[in-house]
Amino acid sequence: MQVVNHTPFPSIGWPSVDNNDKQYTTVLTRVKYLFDTLDKDGLWSLKLAPEQEALFSTDIFYDKKGKEVQFESDFTPFKKQGDLIINLSKNKSEYGNYGVEVQRFTDVGESGAVIKKSLLKHMALNKLGFIPRANKERLQYVGTTDKKWIEQHAPKLPKDFNEKHYNAAHPELQLTQSYFEPGDIVLFHKYLPGQHQQAVMIPGVYMEATTYAGVAESTVLLEIDTVIFDIEKLDMKENSIYMSYRHRIPLQTKVQKVTFNMMLEEHFIEKKPMKEGV
Repeated sequence: MQVVNHTPFPSIGWPSVDNNDKQYTTVLTRVKYLFDTLDKDGLWSLKLAPEQEALFSTDIFYDKKGKEVQFESDFTPFKKQGDLIINLSKNKSEYGNYGVEVQRFTDVGESGAVIKKSLLKHMALNKLGFIPRANKERLQYVGTTDKKWIEQHAPKLPKDFNEKHYNAAHPELQLTQSYFEPGDIVLFHKYLPGQHQQAVMIPGVYMEATTYAGVAESTVLLEIDTVIFDIEKLDMKENSIYMSYRHRIPLQTKVQKVTFNMMLEEHFIEKKPMKEGV
């Protein structure tokens, strides 16, 4: 499959399959941001990291024993809902009773009234990072892997495989039947050093992918299904935020090519452009 990337971000497409042997093409783009400046209201502005880095092809661990996952492989075929991952340095645990909330603001009809909706709220946050694949919280969704499956179906997925297995955040930090959208606010309570309440807005960056299969082509908008706050440094401006855009396209015929493009909201266009085709 040829990949034509018109974005400055690492992007890829690959064949995938579900537990019913239905075939897809999974498309993925990942964007890395850095914390920039904090305003008086506690809202961080973000900037694109000058080095976007390659996609994580395997799981990356904090420890040599392979128990604590810092970054899970980006090559996940699908996520049913959004994952909020928070990697927090142990030297910041002194903040104690802290929490996080994801808020969405929407305009209603002609009145222009704004309604705030809480997509996630966990005010006793103590479950950080990724849940490892082998943890019982994820293994419960793998399905039946008995002798019959090994002899007759492996390496295909078990028929009772549940795609919740692909979500790697703790259940309290998963968006229920929803993905992140530009404009969503991630609000931290007593969490980050400095002001007790700090927030980050999901930037106005949209990603789309077009697949070409023979004479047929299909263009889709990718969902932001994973947001990782990697807060390991004392200086917040040295810390990173990764946002993964993903979509799974049902496969009709063999895909020869996939192209990636991005669209920016007006307030984001003024950001310094980077070279295409990372």
